[in-house]
Amino acid sequence: DNAQNSPAATFGCGLTYAKIFLGTDPSIPSDCKIAPQFRIDVATASDQAIVDKVAMVVAAYAEGLLFKQDELGRYIASPYDVFLRANHLPAAPLAGETEAQHAQRLLGLLENLGSPVFIDGSSASFKYHPQPFVFGALELQGLKIFLRAAQGAVDGSQHSGNCASCHLPPNFTDFRFHNNGSTQEEYDAANGAGTFMGLQIPTQAERIQNPALYMPASANHPNASERFRHPAVAGNLAYADLGLWNVYLNPDIPNPQANLTTIVCAIASNCAVDQGLAITIAQFKTPTLRDLEDSAPYFHNGSEAKFDDVVNFYINTSQLARQGKLRNTAAEFAGMSLSSDDLDALVAFLKALTEDYDDA
Repeated sequence: DNAQNSPAATFGCGLTYAKIFLGTDPSIPSDCKIAPQFRIDVATASDQAIVDKVAMVVAAYAEGLLFKQDELGRYIASPYDVFLRANHLPAAPLAGETEAQHAQRLLGLLENLGSPVFIDGSSASFKYHPQPFVFGALELQGLKIFLRAAQGAVDGSQHSGNCASCHLPPNFTDFRFHNNGSTQEEYDAANGAGTFMGLQIPTQAERIQNPALYMPASANHPNASERFRHPAVAGNLAYADLGLWNVYLNPDIPNPQANLTTIVCAIASNCAVDQGLAITIAQFKTPTLRDLEDSAPYFHNGSEAKFDDVVNFYINTSQLARQGKLRNTAAEFAGMSLSSDDLDALVAFLKALTEDYDDA
């Protein structure tokens, strides 16, 4: 029904989404025309068919967004990338070097960088962002904190974010799944501190026995409650978003299971069914941090609006992890030791990953 309204006019098309997706109106502007394979008549199509077409359009758009690279495939367009190049620092792993090894090698070079060449904005600027194109002493401090891993952290005093354990340069993602605590924060905010730790989560046998109660909706179970892929609801202990848990070992979603098993079992000390399933509780895929400025709000639930909120979240969550109060704690928290003293530097570094997409 919303397709008959006119929100598309807000984005310069001047027509309803129904007409844009049908694609036959001769008055559709050339930059609003949808390719034939994405078109659909929303008046007659099912809801699922419409969702599928919209997903295809969004995917095509996302695949067309490119970060600028040189002829060797190295990123070149953010202040961070320009800083690396100006100081002859490695922008990508060497042949045979893992991204984790590259990150540690980069940190070692940075710790011993005597007279860094900073980027002051005089030779470059952003086309689509109001912030200055800079990478200075504060950004460098943030980069070091980002790359450092604490040893035996007992508090937040070691200026070590261990961020690169999940957000590995140069892509700033490991393309894997982690529980950063955002589900617990959301659930506890709705139901009281510590309540997520006590949430009863079914075993695989219980899920299979009663999929309509525990599993996400699917063609086989269209009326499932989806209680474990639902945002937390104040005063209702039943709802929580458990992320990957909804997909892993779900017989209604067979295609990714082999790959997911490889990923889960790579980090599981015991990959038996229920132990492996428990590892996936509240896990979500690591996003890239490149051009993070354009990705707000942050986390899977959009719970953090600004970079400052994200850093403060990790300061608080890492403290919960050290105290044993974070359910299904990600192993990476063991190397995180942050305090409010690290806030400004980390925020400055995250801003330095901003870049203009390649619109060539």
